[in-house]
Amino acid sequence: MLGTELPGRLRVVTHGKLQPDPVIGIPKVRVQGQGGLLDVALHPGYATNGWIYLCFSDPGSNGAGANVSMTAVVRGRISNNHWVDEQTVFRAPIETYLPTAHHFGCCLTFDDQGHLFFPIGERGRMHDVQSVSLPNGKTHRVMDDGRIPTDNPFVKQPGAAESIWSYGHRNPQGLVFSQQTHELWESEHSPRGGDELNLILPGRNYGWPEITYGMDYHGTPISAFTAKEGMEQPVVHWTLFIAVCGIDFYYGDKLPRWRGNLFVPSLAGQEFRRLVIDGHTVKEQEVVFKNIGRVRDVFCGPDGFIYLALNSPDEIVRLEPVKRCPPG
Repeated sequence: MLGTELPGRLRVVTHGKLQPDPVIGIPKVRVQGQGGLLDVALHPGYATNGWIYLCFSDPGSNGAGANVSMTAVVRGRISNNHWVDEQTVFRAPIETYLPTAHHFGCCLTFDDQGHLFFPIGERGRMHDVQSVSLPNGKTHRVMDDGRIPTDNPFVKQPGAAESIWSYGHRNPQGLVFSQQTHELWESEHSPRGGDELNLILPGRNYGWPEITYGMDYHGTPISAFTAKEGMEQPVVHWTLFIAVCGIDFYYGDKLPRWRGNLFVPSLAGQEFRRLVIDGHTVKEQEVVFKNIGRVRDVFCGPDGFIYLALNSPDEIVRLEPVKRCPPG
């Protein structure tokens, strides 16, 4: 198992035991606010090619010499606990890097054709989000080596960032494909109320900050509108907010009654939810448990078990099915 720690450490866990030393030589990250080392993912062909993908807050300096950063993606391999063979998969132009230290987004997922998808948050610059010339507030799609697919929706639009797949996002937290429908689902933070579960479609506008079900942190309105023509509605919005985080569908064999369900952790709500989805409608939500700490992420492992990353306490836990007692 591979895990990332925000201060810039990539950790290996073997048979439930954390290896004592982090992987040596991973990229330098800007550790400030919500910035640092973010997600890690394996290439679908990892068993033969060994590629591992990292996304992180990439440090830089602007023309005035100020420290700036933007979400970046690289790939490499691990050999004898060293990061080797690094290649850049995505780096935005340095002129788009920002001094802000929040809303980096970034979760990595592949489709069944080998395209890599990842979102970048709006970085606190909400009025950048509706411009497809800028990388922040967007979901991006590239080939596994970073090349731009020729069928991306804005490839032929002058001035647009060609990697953009969708736009109008605030602070994406989770991104995952359904194995059943091959559709892309995303979870997203709103500031105060209005956390979202979205079905991500190419070229679509998800509305931030023009439409939202949330308020600003100070309780003042961000927008007078929750809907506008040409902008997508969330499949579900959570108001009051739960601070939704990483999401994953379950397709294992250890918990057969949960197959096909979407699992949703939350930070502020300290919850772990199970969502039953029928088509594009959430038919049921169950709070599986609550108040065991801030639930940062969920991963449904190839062994059929569900793994959770918790903050406060900082630990990884595995969920196993309850053994039923015999009648009587």
